Amino acid sequence: IALEATDPKALAAPGDRLIAQMLKGMWGYQEGAAVDAATLDFEGVFPGAVREVNVSKSHAGKSLEPWLKDARLAWAYPSAEGESSGWWVIGLGSSLVESLTATLKDEANVGGAKHPWISMGVVRPAALAAAVRAAGWPIPPEMTHAFEVAQGVESFEWALMRSDGGSIRGQAKVRFGE
Repeated sequence: IALEATDPKALAAPGDRLIAQMLKGMWGYQEGAAVDAATLDFEGVFPGAVREVNVSKSHAGKSLEPWLKDARLAWAYPSAEGESSGWWVIGLGSSLVESLTATLKDEANVGGAKHPWISMGVVRPAALAAAVRAAGWPIPPEMTHAFEVAQGVESFEWALMRSDGGSIRGQAKVRFGE
């Protein structure tokens, strides 16, 4: 997932803190796990560098094991050369984050004109729902219907860019399972 940021350098410290808190929750209260948010907080240092944390030993990572061996969460706050704006890029693995960053830095060529990307990403709700079910995690009653719908959506992809005159141009694809 990539989201446009007006100042990725300023976003890096609070973004790192937010991800550290989320990662801490992924380990829960595992016996012998010396994982705390401060250990995982990169504090916004070197915002353009890709941060990567192996989450395969966390509760969430273990439930993804049938689909993702050696799961790693990666993120960065890149900006194009000489630009103050940029993106917050988050994905599974540093190679995905680096590839998405390269795509974002390379503006979209539409009708012979260059247009900056705003956001792009892919989510796979059916795979996530299957992982939640396989892990035996409880589904809150108010989320039951949304969970059932998610099981039928194989993937959702989007890409948005700025267009001439300040408008936003984009596309979204929804792929439903059988």
